[in-house]
Amino acid sequence: MPFVLAGHAAGQLPTGRFLDYSGQVNGENQPHNKLLVSIAGMMGVAVDRYGYTGHGTGPLPGLLG
Repeated sequence: MPFVLAGHAAGQLPTGRFLDYSGQVNGENQPHNKLLVSIAGMMGVAVDRYGYTGHGTGPLPGLLG
C-alpha cells in the first residue's frame, strides 16, 4: 500500500524523496507498522513496536535523514 508523507516534521524528515521499501526484508515488503513507529518517534513518542510484530519491529530504515 503506498503512503505519502507531506511536510518535514519540524526538520526531522527530509523532503523531495521517493522511497521504495518493497522486497527489502528477505524478499518481502517492509510492514506499515514500521512507518507508524517512525511517525510516533518524530512526534516524541518512544515506541519500538506497533500492532502485529510478526514481520519485525522498529522504525523504517533510512526514513529519517
